[in-house]
Amino acid sequence: MTQTTFNLIDDAWLPVRYLDGREDELGLRAVLRDAPEIRDLAITFPLEYVATLRMIVTVLQSACDGPTSTLEKAGWLDGHSALLPIVEEYLAAWTERFELFHPERPFMQAAIGPGVPAGTIAALRADWASGNNATLFDHHLDARPAVLSPGTAARALLTTLLFQPGGGVSKPFNRTDSPATKALQVLVDGRSLWETLVANAPNLTDAVARPVWERATHDEERADRSGTTPDGWLDRATWRSRAIQLVRDENGRVRCVRIHQHLKISDAPPFDPYTPVRRAKDKPPSVVRASPTRALWRDAEALIEGLRPAADHPTVVAQALAAFERRDESWLPGVRIVGQIVNQAKVADVREGRMPMSRALLEDELLLQAVGSLVEVAEKGAKALRGAINEAATEMGAADGWGRASRWETGFWAALTAPFQSRLAELALLEDPERIRQQIDAPWRAEVVANAKNAYQLFARDGAAGRAPRAVGRGQAGLDRRLKPLYPREERR
Repeated sequence: MTQTTFNLIDDAWLPVRYLDGREDELGLRAVLRDAPEIRDLAITFPLEYVATLRMIVTVLQSACDGPTSTLEKAGWLDGHSALLPIVEEYLAAWTERFELFHPERPFMQAAIGPGVPAGTIAALRADWASGNNATLFDHHLDARPAVLSPGTAARALLTTLLFQPGGGVSKPFNRTDSPATKALQVLVDGRSLWETLVANAPNLTDAVARPVWERATHDEERADRSGTTPDGWLDRATWRSRAIQLVRDENGRVRCVRIHQHLKISDAPPFDPYTPVRRAKDKPPSVVRASPTRALWRDAEALIEGLRPAADHPTVVAQALAAFERRDESWLPGVRIVGQIVNQAKVADVREGRMPMSRALLEDELLLQAVGSLVEVAEKGAKALRGAINEAATEMGAADGWGRASRWETGFWAALTAPFQSRLAELALLEDPERIRQQIDAPWRAEVVANAKNAYQLFARDGAAGRAPRAVGRGQAGLDRRLKPLYPREERR
């Protein structure tokens, strides 16, 4: 039997994992009701996770009109039972606007005339190997038309509105990037879904802004090819960068979609509170992006500095850390970092990482410099490794020694990821910054040196395959020479 309606408040569309390990799929009402007992959303695709979590946060904030301050946010962390009746009343008042296939106001969609042909639902899935997309998390093919359940289609809709790259002819003007297409998104990880939702709720400072489902129109009149400035956070959080219409088949599943350009978001401040912003002298501020050639943690200094709050950029991370501190917390929260790499209007890769975080890291200039020093030492270790492998490859008469080195450098960086997390956690808790070198710098240098040597040994075993021992030995001597300045001071000879 065809399901004629699908309401996001009560129909299941949000996969969750409870604190006891159970997994389930729930509607908005049940997720907000059970949030203190839920560990997290059970969504594996990072872009979809971010887009879905942001929407749940927006529903909570719209219902409760807050938080408006750090003090109120700290109260929310322990105030689930008091807020839940307010949420229930809000959901009852706006139930119709959460209908995914409403004939006039389908959730987060806009009616599109017959002049726009319906295409495959793969247009909403950056993680599918469809068209020119890279194979990221799935192996769907255009030769086998895809189909989505209504709940999965709802999550894909939200992901598209937040992350779809621009490019291509469209109406009312050619497609532009969705709001978070190229900017990193940084979210606070709580110990329960409730903590995560509250921690990632930006303080509301503009009473005028409301989510799109509370407004009377579809906002077509706001479309401007030069960019439109959001009225406030709740407007930004429900920004419809595309006009989208989900099209069901006779069984109620979603096979097709109509889509075209809708609103272009302005690049001017205020910035997205989830996005780190880079500020340089004599240059306009710019969002921090994921690098196509570097692991996320290698840009830790710029990322942390970009999360510092400013008048035009209050960040959820800074606000959440202040709220946790008000609870007199000794617990050190972490942040989840998500970004995508876009190449020629296609998603080439998606990056996800985690870092420990504290107010000290955000506010203490000495600690921030220490983070930069950790990365700088690692960069020097990688340079020593590249030089040694290039030297050995040249001795063997192999072409492109530097290209050959990149394969082994990848393993070097991967091996340093966990040690870097440990050093960063130590920095986050450090009470005496003057002891940075003794407590952190020396162990880190030893870790970098050891991993460079291990990576070279793998090259000698697998890359050189036992050939040209003289060349391998020469490269080893070169590595030792290049690494010597990196040894902890007491170990240098």
